[in-house]
Amino acid sequence: MRERHVPYKKFAQIFMLAGAVVALFGGLLLVVQRSFAPNLQKKIFDMPILMVVIGACILISGVVRRLRSTSMEGSISITRTSVKSFLTSNAILLALLALVVVICFIQPRFMQVRVVLDILTQSSTRL
Repeated sequence: MRERHVPYKKFAQIFMLAGAVVALFGGLLLVVQRSFAPNLQKKIFDMPILMVVIGACILISGVVRRLRSTSMEGSISITRTSVKSFLTSNAILLALLALVVVICFIQPRFMQVRVVLDILTQSSTRL
């Protein structure tokens, strides 16, 4: 993997775009669930609400990065060692996220705000 340089502003814009897409998709799913398919509530539970909240958090993170990038010039260097370092330092969180996604597909009732808050409470020492 070659070393790639991504400007700070572009990096922030990617976060903002990803957050907006996730939040809008969750909002659209919420509108469809409430208006057109009430029986969809039994299948997807609180997933649209969770998607809107996660998308909003990513969007806010992108806005903060964008505001910081106005005072910072340069770029972010992405190398094999930086990716490896990120993965090893966040392995527990990534494993938890993967486990939650798998369980959501196996048991749709898992996608409830109460369950997510319980997970966050129990893993708060690592977070």
